[in-house]
Amino acid sequence: MKTKTLFTLLLSACCTLAVQAQFNQDDLIGIWQINTVKALKSMPEARKEKMDANGEMLAMMFLTATMEFRKDGTSISKGPSFSKKEKVTKGKWKLEGDQLSVTNEGGKTRTMRLVSLASDHFIVDNPKQGRQQVEFISLNPILEEMTQTNKVKATKKQLIGDWTLSAVENQGRTFVFGVTYTLAKDGTQKLTTVLGQTDSKKNGSWKMMGNNSFEVKTSKETNTFKIVYFTPDRMIAIDKKGDKAMFDRKK
Repeated sequence: MKTKTLFTLLLSACCTLAVQAQFNQDDLIGIWQINTVKALKSMPEARKEKMDANGEMLAMMFLTATMEFRKDGTSISKGPSFSKKEKVTKGKWKLEGDQLSVTNEGGKTRTMRLVSLASDHFIVDNPKQGRQQVEFISLNPILEEMTQTNKVKATKKQLIGDWTLSAVENQGRTFVFGVTYTLAKDGTQKLTTVLGQTDSKKNGSWKMMGNNSFEVKTSKETNTFKIVYFTPDRMIAIDKKGDKAMFDRKK
């Protein structure tokens, strides 16, 4: 009996050590965001059917909230709000075994079970939501990619096609998006959401301008984008408001 008890204790200790060794807290240091595309596509079909293009875009905006885990154990989350000012929440974070905990300044703690962790993403399991798994993607490489520049002059022919809006830098906050812009040969422009929806108010026209720029016009607004980086498969442009967008050609 004693031998069996000792074996059980040793097995339990080995399992605990295995979990602790499985995840390294340093691998979580950086800025993360929920995988918006995956989150939308994994929604229940009944909920997706009720969302129009505007509803989907609104859901995407609130999924762009970011979480930064710092080496000193502090955390900062940033996200959109119904006011123009972004919502910023500071706190502390820690990883114990596979338990990832984030405590805000008010003392409220949210704990999630870490399922997997890689350099570019991690998956957590939240028991309070029916063990629903959520994937977060690393913004660290995207932040570096958004700084790219070159002096390539793009032509209208090169811009024609489908471009996924991969990332946006707005008021100092960078986040991943995922809608697709179609720049057609006839000068029309169409926006398609992740779930394949479109809105006539967000569609319109486009044309090349001077100084390596192009203009996109809808019934609501006209925006001009200055191209600062261009390859056949990627384009980074800054609009008239100073926001930066990274587009990847959809294949």
